[in-house]
Amino acid sequence: MYEPEEKQEKIERTDSKEQNPGMRTSGETNSGGGNQVRTRRSRRQSRVPMPPRNEAATRRPSLTVRDISKRNSTFKDKIQKSLPKHIEGKSSNEQVTVLKRRLMIFDVCSAAFALVGLIVAFVENELFWNNGMTSNTLCTLLRVFITVTSIIVAILVFQHYQIELQILISRKILLPGMSLWRTPLIWKCLFEAIFNLIHCPPGLDWTLQNRQLGNHFEMSFNAYISVIMIGRLYISFRLFDHFTYWTDDRAVRVCKFNGFQADPKFAIKAYLKYRSFIVLSTGLVISIIVFGIATRVYERPLSADWRRHQFEFIWNSFWCMIVTMTTIGYGDIFPVTHFGRLVVIGVCIWGVFLLSLIVVALNNNTQLNDKENKVYEDMIIQSNVKSQLRDEAAKMIQLYVRLTLLRRANAPPIERFRVKIDYINIWNTFKRKRRIVTYQVESVSDILHDLHQGVNNDVKQFIELLDVGPRLHDDMSQLIHLQERFRHD
Repeated sequence: MYEPEEKQEKIERTDSKEQNPGMRTSGETNSGGGNQVRTRRSRRQSRVPMPPRNEAATRRPSLTVRDISKRNSTFKDKIQKSLPKHIEGKSSNEQVTVLKRRLMIFDVCSAAFALVGLIVAFVENELFWNNGMTSNTLCTLLRVFITVTSIIVAILVFQHYQIELQILISRKILLPGMSLWRTPLIWKCLFEAIFNLIHCPPGLDWTLQNRQLGNHFEMSFNAYISVIMIGRLYISFRLFDHFTYWTDDRAVRVCKFNGFQADPKFAIKAYLKYRSFIVLSTGLVISIIVFGIATRVYERPLSADWRRHQFEFIWNSFWCMIVTMTTIGYGDIFPVTHFGRLVVIGVCIWGVFLLSLIVVALNNNTQLNDKENKVYEDMIIQSNVKSQLRDEAAKMIQLYVRLTLLRRANAPPIERFRVKIDYINIWNTFKRKRRIVTYQVESVSDILHDLHQGVNNDVKQFIELLDVGPRLHDDMSQLIHLQERFRHD
């Protein structure tokens, strides 16, 4: 029986101790070593012997390196079996890249077949209506083509989810070997496949009798189905996951680093913020076309005398959608049937949503960034300073004229001095503000020159004050003498 090395070592030590009781081991001290061995041996002998147990049944099988490598190889084989053959042996990142390329091909093909089938369905509906709601050879051929495209789209949808499952397995989100039927993706796959299979097959020329507003009219089953087929346009939104800057490999890494996934929803949000007017204008045009066609299909059979040929022309239906989405509502063209009104209710809600997004986009685009805001503030300051410069220039002219008149009239020096002081102060303020407007930066020599000139002016003013002082003293003494003389008189 296999025993560990430590256990064998213990047995050898105890045997050697029994043969040489005076021998000390590394764990025993110098004093009392033999006594400790005897006490341990006596304790072991005093124990009650346990019944022998089957160690082979209780012991866990030991895993060797060969068993672990065998398990890893079987795990890798399961992963490789669940992946396509042309990407076996590559790393997980390369596998995801190849699978995404395949997914892009399938999504482009499904979107193309869905769009072509939808266009052909509306063309066939027009021919069916013009032929008196009876099928001819061309209508039958077109319906066969629609059937083929619907089956192809359903198959491509199933392949789309198969590749998504393989991507999740490659990213180790799901366990290898899982089938699509054992994952929650199967419900989405079945719903989309059934929805894309909805179409009017060849030979189905049913008509439904309706009565509304006192009028009888017939609505073909083909008309209802053709409007439902508009929902296939959802496949085109998947292309955002393959052909946008916001869902490429770099965007996926950045989004994963920040804790969320780069999906078509994120791409649409980014485009609404980055290219808001392009996205909103495109959505507005597509909405007008799609809702206009749907309303025309439902409203055309009701041809009452008071509204004859309102929806015969597609442009009238487009005009009705524009008026409705912009919440104007002239009332010249309006729906009457129940399904037509239901479509217009959706148009009203969608139009309010689009208009609110347009207002937000306008607000965001009209806001100034930091640099533009700085330039705007500088320009506002310049305009205010220019208006102040005009006022100060007018004051300077008035003071200069007044000072000239005072000099010619030999006015008292104190009055001329006050006018000159006001003139100098306004002139200094005018020069400083003018530099702000003209973006002139003063050099050190200019600043020193201004300081020197200012000091000279102050000295001159002080000298003039000294000259005026004695004159003021004489005038005051004369005034006091006159007052005393007037009192005595």
